[in-house]
Amino acid sequence: MKGRKWGLSAALGRLRRAAAHVVLLGALILTVLAWYYVSQNLRAQEQTRFDGAVQTTQRAIDRRMSAYVDAMLDVRGLFAASEAVERDEFSKYVDGTDLRQRYPGVQAVGYSERVGSEEKDEFESEIHEEGVSDYALLPDGERYEYFPIKYIEPSEGPNQRLFGYDAFAKRTQRAAIFDGADLDDEHLLHDDDGVLHANDASYSPRFSDLTTLEVGGRVWSLYFDSLPSFESGWQSKLPLLVLFGGFLVSACLFGVVRVLDDSRARAERIGAKLEEANRELEETNKELEETNQELEATNRELETFSYSVSHDLRAPLRGIDGFSHMLLEDYADELDDEGRDYLWRVRAGAGRMGELIDALLSLSRLTRGEMRSESVDLSAMAGEISDDLRRAHPKREVEVQITPGLAANGDARLLKVALENLLGNAWKCGATFFFTLQERAGRNYGDVG
Repeated sequence: MKGRKWGLSAALGRLRRAAAHVVLLGALILTVLAWYYVSQNLRAQEQTRFDGAVQTTQRAIDRRMSAYVDAMLDVRGLFAASEAVERDEFSKYVDGTDLRQRYPGVQAVGYSERVGSEEKDEFESEIHEEGVSDYALLPDGERYEYFPIKYIEPSEGPNQRLFGYDAFAKRTQRAAIFDGADLDDEHLLHDDDGVLHANDASYSPRFSDLTTLEVGGRVWSLYFDSLPSFESGWQSKLPLLVLFGGFLVSACLFGVVRVLDDSRARAERIGAKLEEANRELEETNKELEETNQELEATNRELETFSYSVSHDLRAPLRGIDGFSHMLLEDYADELDDEGRDYLWRVRAGAGRMGELIDALLSLSRLTRGEMRSESVDLSAMAGEISDDLRRAHPKREVEVQITPGLAANGDARLLKVALENLLGNAWKCGATFFFTLQERAGRNYGDVG
């Protein structure tokens, strides 16, 4: 049974030790789940925010492109309504459209005219005659046809450099302007590496989207991706905070459970030691009980022996005392003084022997009683004993000096017997004695002198 109990305790101990690792594993699993949930929730929120930004930007581009198309359609209506549009008419028309207010972002509105290679010189001469002396077709080079900018408004500032610029001189620009051309990657004006990116090609965005927009009869692709600043908010660090916080909490839980398990194991070890000590104490108490029983039996035997001895000794003593008394009474005249003195000594010895027997019996009865330790006023006890001695021996004059306030811890009955014997002996031997306490080696000792 004991072996089975020990095996069960060992198994429970192993389970408790494994509990800390189970708690750690569970806490780590919950941490990973919380991190995954927060990451997915945050990504969904950021995706929603990115989609909203894409839609807002696409609508803004659509409105801006519609404004640009409207501006060009207005100018086309001007030329469609007139057989020939002069420079002043074009300038007044553009000024009247309130270009900067109605079409924000439009820097200039221009008109390009097709000029064949054989008409180039004549076209430049006509422009010169209109007062634009520095007008020339740009860029230089021979081409079979030109599409130079003839009118542009506003014409001041940087827009002056666009006079005579041939937008068809470059293939990409020609493909973007001419409706019949097919656009592919090599016709793109600002991006010809075949990689879709909105800013830095080395940056890998978290979110991207590809939409379409119809402008001028063409379907254009709009590519959006998130920039680093889009993810720079503190919310982007929330999953890492949850992850590291979960790891920290898991470690704390593991430590707490481990400490509790160690404390429980230590308490069980202490409990086992206490149980062992209790068993030993029970065995010791049992041995003491047996010893007490043996001692009681011995005391009973000793009491029986004492009474037997006292009875056996008293009979001869009574005979000695009786016969010596008879001799003194009946034959005193026949004995000289020395003989009578011998008989008195025999009787005194017999009396002394009787007193010793009585003292032994009294001491035997006292030692068999239960000892109770308590505080005893020795000065008061010595005074009572001396008063008893004065009443017992009124004719004897003895001076007694007792130091007041003397106290001791012990059994009052035994202390009184000891003081009665000490003071009784002193009473018999001297006419003056004192009772006090003296300190020897750090302990108090009674002194009678």
